[in-house]
Amino acid sequence: MESEPVLMEIHLSEARLTNGITNDGDIIPAGSRTICHAESSIITVDGETLQNIHTKLDTCGSVSIAHSSYLTQVKRAAEHGLPQIRLTGIGGKSDILNMVGVVQLRTPEGRVKRIQCYVFDSPLGPTQKILLLSLQSVIEASINIIHHMDLSVKGKRGPLRFWPDNKSLEKICRDISSLDLKPTLHRRVKYQEHEMRPLTSMKLRSVANGSK
Repeated sequence: MESEPVLMEIHLSEARLTNGITNDGDIIPAGSRTICHAESSIITVDGETLQNIHTKLDTCGSVSIAHSSYLTQVKRAAEHGLPQIRLTGIGGKSDILNMVGVVQLRTPEGRVKRIQCYVFDSPLGPTQKILLLSLQSVIEASINIIHHMDLSVKGKRGPLRFWPDNKSLEKICRDISSLDLKPTLHRRVKYQEHEMRPLTSMKLRSVANGSK
């Protein structure tokens, strides 16, 4: 007898807060009007490239979901090695999601990032065709999440940007933490020595004159 497929329940939230009113610059607002988002270029199953597709970058998301029109290789979740799931937090529970496809994101350099997404064809709030990338998808696709966080909190969104040279977020963090400040410090010391040199010479001349 064939065993029943595993069903995972995953919470997905679209709740948003607006900035609070405060005259104190030391108080950080409680939230913003939108989650992190961007615009993607997607290659469809027909080979067509769709431009400026609104893409949510959900750094709290457990799974990526997308409208079927954005996906290729749509099959049952089990054929992609994934369980079927049910989403909660969007006005209750979703239907069981048991179909998975692959979204193909085109980078500015012409590379293609392929990401598994569960098929989600229902409208989500004002969004008729959703494309939402999970935390793991964002990181493994080398998406520059810091750039898009900065734009999003300012109420903007721009074309999907990736880390240079296809670097991982881990590599970017290592690069930042290992920035060599020695040349800067060396220049600063040399500058200070240069500034102090006239004063030192004057003191030496004063001492020499006093000893005569």
